[in-house]
Amino acid sequence: MDNAPEKVKKILLIEDEAELRMSLRAYLKAKGYVVEDTNSPLEALEKIRKEKYAVVISDNQMPGISGLSLIPAIKKSGAKLILMSGFFSPAQVLQANRDGADKVLVKQSLSELDRVLFDLFYADDPMFKDDKAS
Repeated sequence: MDNAPEKVKKILLIEDEAELRMSLRAYLKAKGYVVEDTNSPLEALEKIRKEKYAVVISDNQMPGISGLSLIPAIKKSGAKLILMSGFFSPAQVLQANRDGADKVLVKQSLSELDRVLFDLFYADDPMFKDDKAS
């Protein structure tokens, strides 16, 4: 048995729509993630300064500050970033990728969110590597 500590799966969820935030939080917790959430981009910046998160999932279109504007602070913290929105223009997707978002997703795609979170948390885990590559 390997005594290596399990990777902490701590996520910060930034979403201004209360119902969607509560639903996503419950969904992620049911999947085994440790989730903190906020409806405020400014509060999120404070949390990022004080806490360590493996992944930040942020809405893009929020009052005051867009998810695109949060990218530098999130990347500086060392967290991976999933930027979500109901709609992205091609220019927004290009900017998000250029600025360092790890993934850009449409909000309605929970199966895609599952796949992306798995990739971000376990991509380097030898247990999940393809044996054919060696």
